[in-house]
Amino acid sequence: MILRSLRATLRFLPHAMSLVAAVGWGISVGMGDRALWSQFVAYVPLAVWVCLACAGALCSWFVPRRHPCRPEAARPRRRPSLHLVLALMLLAHQALDWRLLSIITATPAPFDRPVRVLSWNPAWERLAGFDERVVEQRPDIFVATTPHYTADFGALRSKLSDTTFAFRSPTFAVVSVFPVIRSGWVSLDTPPPAFRPSWIPKGAVSSSGGEAAFVEIDTTSRLGRPTVIWCVDLPSDPFTHRREVVRQALASIHTFRGPVQHRKPDGTDNPGEPAPFPDPDMIVGDFNTPRGSGALREWGSAMRNAYDDAGIGPAGTFPARWGILHIDHQLLGPHVRAVGYDVIDLGGGRHAAVLTRIAPAR
Repeated sequence: MILRSLRATLRFLPHAMSLVAAVGWGISVGMGDRALWSQFVAYVPLAVWVCLACAGALCSWFVPRRHPCRPEAARPRRRPSLHLVLALMLLAHQALDWRLLSIITATPAPFDRPVRVLSWNPAWERLAGFDERVVEQRPDIFVATTPHYTADFGALRSKLSDTTFAFRSPTFAVVSVFPVIRSGWVSLDTPPPAFRPSWIPKGAVSSSGGEAAFVEIDTTSRLGRPTVIWCVDLPSDPFTHRREVVRQALASIHTFRGPVQHRKPDGTDNPGEPAPFPDPDMIVGDFNTPRGSGALREWGSAMRNAYDDAGIGPAGTFPARWGILHIDHQLLGPHVRAVGYDVIDLGGGRHAAVLTRIAPAR
C-alpha cells in the first residue's frame, strides 16, 4: 500500500512541477506586473521556472511507468513529452534573457575613450576601505546611493584624480572627473502601500518616500556633449505596486521647479531661476524592480537598459553575494550607448555595483 502510494506520488510529481513552471511563466509573460497580485509572480526570477521545468522533464523520464511488469518489447517507446518541450522553451527564453546569442553575434562597436559610470547602493552599511573599493574600478563618474556617513569621500576624490567635482543630496553622492554644471533633487513622496503584513520587521524594507536627483556633467571632451544623469532611489517594500511607484516618482519629478543649483567657477553653487529636471541621458540607482519588468518601461519609451546594449549572462545585483535579483540599473537615453556592462561585488554592502562604459550614440 505504501509502495503503491509512493509510486503514485512519483508519477504525479513531474506533472506538478511542470504545471507550476508553466503557470508561473505564463503569468510572468502574459500579465507581468500590471497588477499587484501578478507582480509577485512576475518578479520571481526566470531561472526558478526554468529549474522547475527541467526537473519536471527529468522526473518524467525516470519515473516508472504504470505497467512496470510488461516485457521490454511490449513497453511503448518513449517519445519527447510536453515536459521536455516546456523545459526547452524555458531554456530558450533564459538564453534570450541573458543575451547569450550576443556571444556569436555582433558586439557593440568599440569606442576609444568611453566614460566609466559606476553606481552603487551600499545601503547605509559601514565599510572599511570604502574609497579603495571604489577607486579600484577606475570610474570617471561615481554615483553612491545611501552611503554611510563614515564613507571617506575626501580620500576617494584625492585617489581618483588630481581634480574632481562632486554633488551631494540627502540620499546621493556623486563624484566626477568632469565638471558639474548644475544639479537638483526632490523627495518623491511615495505613499506607503494600502496593505502591509505585520510580520515584516520594521526597517527591513522601505515602504514610502524615495528620492530623485539630477546632475548635469560636462562630458563634452569625451562624448561631444554634456550628460544629464538622474539618480533614483525607490522604496523596497514588496507590497507596493511598482508601476504606481514609478508613476508617483515621475509625477514628483515633473512638478519640480527648483531650486536648481548652478556650479560657479569657484566651486560654489548658485540657485538659478525655477526650472524642471532636464531630460535624462542616464537614469541610475536602486529601482528595486527587476530587469525586464513593465515598471521600468514607465520611465519612458526612449529609455533602455544599459544591459540590453552590452550585458551578457546573469547580472543580479541583490543580494550582492548571490546575485539573485537584478534590481540596480542604469537606463540610457537616445544620445548615449553602452559599450561595456559589468555587475561587480565590491566586497561589502547588500547590493552589487553596476559599471557601464558609455559612448556617444551612433
